[in-house]
Amino acid sequence: MKPRTNQRDAARVALLPLDCPTAVLTRFFSGEPRPTLSRQHGFEQYMKTAHRQLNIEPTQPTGVEQIMELASFAALTALRTHWADPFAGTDYENREPDGSAEARMLRNPLQKHPGLTRFSFRARRYYVATITWLFENEFPPQFQAEIAAILLARDLPDTANQAPFRTYADSDPEAVHRQYRDRAQVTDSSVWIDGDHLSRCCQLLPFISKLVPSRTDQLPPLTISDGGLTIPRDVFRLKLAEYAWHGWARLVHTAYNTLDARDHNQLVADTPHAEDVIYDRFRTNNPVYTPYYASESDNPQREWRRDTYTEKPLQIEDKRLITVVDCIRASPTLSFGDPLPVEMLFTHVKTYFPPPRRPGNDIHSQNTLIKALANAESNQIKLSENEDASQLLCEIPAPPVTPIYPRNDDGPDVWDSYLRLQTNLRRSGVESEWIRKSDGHRQVVSPKIPEQAWQATSTDYGQALRHAHRTAAQTQATIPSIHDVHPLVDPESMELTRDELVFLTRIGLAMERKIVDFSLTESMRHLCQQSDGTTLDVNEDKLKDHDWLERHKEGLSILYTVPADKRKRLGIENTSNDGYGETTTSEKSLHRKGIDQTATWLATKPDVTRVVRYHDLWRLRSTTCEQPLKDRDFLSTRIDVIAFNDTTPKYIAEVETASNSPPRTRRCIEKLAAFSEFNDIETTLVTPNPEHLWTLMQHADHPNYFDFDSFPDANSEDYSPSTWQTKLENEGIIGQFLDQLKTYRSLSRSSADPEQCHQDKIVGNI
Repeated sequence: MKPRTNQRDAARVALLPLDCPTAVLTRFFSGEPRPTLSRQHGFEQYMKTAHRQLNIEPTQPTGVEQIMELASFAALTALRTHWADPFAGTDYENREPDGSAEARMLRNPLQKHPGLTRFSFRARRYYVATITWLFENEFPPQFQAEIAAILLARDLPDTANQAPFRTYADSDPEAVHRQYRDRAQVTDSSVWIDGDHLSRCCQLLPFISKLVPSRTDQLPPLTISDGGLTIPRDVFRLKLAEYAWHGWARLVHTAYNTLDARDHNQLVADTPHAEDVIYDRFRTNNPVYTPYYASESDNPQREWRRDTYTEKPLQIEDKRLITVVDCIRASPTLSFGDPLPVEMLFTHVKTYFPPPRRPGNDIHSQNTLIKALANAESNQIKLSENEDASQLLCEIPAPPVTPIYPRNDDGPDVWDSYLRLQTNLRRSGVESEWIRKSDGHRQVVSPKIPEQAWQATSTDYGQALRHAHRTAAQTQATIPSIHDVHPLVDPESMELTRDELVFLTRIGLAMERKIVDFSLTESMRHLCQQSDGTTLDVNEDKLKDHDWLERHKEGLSILYTVPADKRKRLGIENTSNDGYGETTTSEKSLHRKGIDQTATWLATKPDVTRVVRYHDLWRLRSTTCEQPLKDRDFLSTRIDVIAFNDTTPKYIAEVETASNSPPRTRRCIEKLAAFSEFNDIETTLVTPNPEHLWTLMQHADHPNYFDFDSFPDANSEDYSPSTWQTKLENEGIIGQFLDQLKTYRSLSRSSADPEQCHQDKIVGNI
């Protein structure tokens, strides 16, 4: 299929994306956003109209000149809306205190929402309305027949094949046309399907009324006549809408996972009027979310600035409520709409680690959770007491399912489950119980599948909906390989060569753990290698002289660090969600390597079921650790690595590298000491090598800390980690402050069989 050059193939991609091969759709979007930006005015016209669409009545598209743009404009409108930042520099943003939660939630607000917003609903309706208009007004009868037959009379795949059956996957599109065109006839008033292909596939699914804002309770029946089934035009429109609702999701999902960060930035930068359209809709229709996860409570630190023209602030989504929604989406046991004990919900919230693309989890106590629920703006969020059990219960409404999430092959996507459902319905032939007499002579069929038949076939579809929620709430956005890394900023805007830009971007993304086939436990030597075996032309000395690069040697490994200010210039965001990254942007690769190596070492232990890096200690509330941590004021801090057996902490580790800051080392020791009083928790201080360890011991030689009887009269090269371990044991420091010392090298030696994979125990591991 060649939708960029063949108009009929373009129509197939626009109207029947579920039946097009994945490779075709990926190739279709791989050139974006350049083709769309070359038609910037038309695209912005399309988007402006899409945000105003209220129904799915056939609508002639605005701004579109070619059929393929009905697919590309629809997908990129969804993404451009998702990435919009409409309040930047406006009075609404200026009212908020700098650095406040409200100010942060105003930036890219649609991207933070748990599901689709009203803007997306309207854009989806517009896609349905425009392709319906295209089908009815622009296609010749035989091509209409092909489209209708694939919707209603598709071929059955091999029964052993569980993959979604895509009509155009293994056949020439024109051969498909010849195969299908005689199965249907399309007129201005109806669609007729040949009697040899009748099945429940011709009926509407029961949830059609939830997908489109149209009445479905008074639809005319289908009639059996002339050797086939006649479907009234209004019913067929809804069948096309049913398919298109899922087709739009597949187009958006494919585009989202095909465009990289550089494409994203280019689309946003070159369509500035999109912000104006969305901002106007926000200002006119506040609130704009469905459901709306806002709070009625005021932040006591939120002092309005009076030098603005906005008398009333926007309702802003509550970060805590978004965390609750994401937690339920990610959980295999919690459900929306069901009464949930608040105590149980908080237990799940404590173990939910949002991926970096979602707002971080900062519900630090059960009381914070209760306040957020009690002050929710939406009356769909309910808080009540169970008198019999003396429990506080809550109900949370489900957000709409969004297709904007990273690829995840662990389960079926909703659109593929729909296609499989249609295939199963196609296997259901004509049954006497779903045909009845009307007026004594006509045989008629209900336009909708009976609820009983739907329930018998919809199990997989329900599982796909839950899978979509889980994936949207917990899957990371990553890059498959170092060879898939491209500059995230315009090379012409930098004082670097393209090879240098690629090299530095690889390092920066590797530091943020965004490249699937690279681990910080490895050497970074091969980050300068290209897929063809050649080497990037990089002058390391030049990059170091201009403060773009730092080089560290650790054992046989070479590590590089791109400083935080330079990573920002490269378009690389700092990963700060606990479980995934550190809040400080100054953490270097040498320290990050130790974090990941320690996590890998702990994951190999047989009594460990889960390992968390950068663990917020407030998550240990309601455990035996809470009071000692509270007494030392540690509940608002993080531990570098923690390992659990189920929900019980078993191992604590702090990774420390040499610095000129004794207080930093001593703070690390204080955290380990807080856990050392528990006999069932083992604490470890990890440092790169003996030289770093020597400096740390100098920092710890203080009356309130290790306070050695005498500091060794030697140097770091002559004083091994094992010698330090013995000295700490002899002076009573082991057991009081920590349980053991480790270096990066000793971690590698003490790890279990390297062929065994334990990485799935590590939260946030890619």
